Amino acid sequence: MKKGIAVIWAVIITAVIALGAGGGASYYYLGTQQEKDTATENDLKTDSNSSEVAEVEEGGASQDSDTEVAEKVDTGDYKTLKFTSGETLKYPADWEVNKSNYIYSGSESYAINEGSKGNSGNYYLYDMKEWLKGPGPDEGYVMQKEDRAKAYQTMLEIYADKKLSAKSRMDLNDYSLEFFSYRSDGRADVKYIQSLDGKSRGFTMINTGGQDAGLALNYIASLYNKDSDKLIQISLPISHDFSEIKTLALRYGDYNMDSNELIRIDSEAHQDFVDMMMAERSELSFGNFLNTIDASITSVKF
Repeated sequence: MKKGIAVIWAVIITAVIALGAGGGASYYYLGTQQEKDTATENDLKTDSNSSEVAEVEEGGASQDSDTEVAEKVDTGDYKTLKFTSGETLKYPADWEVNKSNYIYSGSESYAINEGSKGNSGNYYLYDMKEWLKGPGPDEGYVMQKEDRAKAYQTMLEIYADKKLSAKSRMDLNDYSLEFFSYRSDGRADVKYIQSLDGKSRGFTMINTGGQDAGLALNYIASLYNKDSDKLIQISLPISHDFSEIKTLALRYGDYNMDSNELIRIDSEAHQDFVDMMMAERSELSFGNFLNTIDASITSVKF
């Protein structure tokens, strides 16, 4: 009898130990997973539009992706720009587009004079093999050689993923200049975009114009084509004439406000900037302007 009782107690003790071990393992897993989830959440919060990240990661391009918006733009009267190596894209009939003398290494550039607001911007076509060899001695303030391979890898990942993952969004923080924003800490409203034929993929963003630029916002769209190993970019400023820009200028003094106020996360100006960018594009006075740019860049054919 005593032997039987001893066996029963041995079984009970073993079960308790196993339960405790299992509970410990479960606690460790949940704790580790919670840490990972918290880290991911913090990563996403670094972007001004974190809710959009979830949409893009789960199902490719979000429902209001720039590509889908661009498809709705009537480009029937658009003109065609043809690059020296044969690539083409469409642009609005009231834009003036002329060959530019200013180029980055491995690029061909065209200056844009946007008709309705008279903004000046550029198209750039990059041959990535040549761009990776740069910069040249006379290029001035451009991305340095050691960063170019990393930036190129980010574009390859976006192309392969057909979306902006949390990682690629974080990687976009590390680069500026050329086909990225002028200053990476000042960008907002980053979205995935692809050409209408689906063969070129990349991103769009709005960012501040540059060091001490004040209230100067630029819209940038960059698309990479793997078959040709080339990248097309358009960059155009958002005019001060649009109501949201006027409102920010009046609220914070003038258009020459300290641009760092737009970037500093804990500033009121930054929060107002983010809130503005979180609005539906159809609600923005410059929404159609952005749609027009998207329609142009997504029409590219390599």
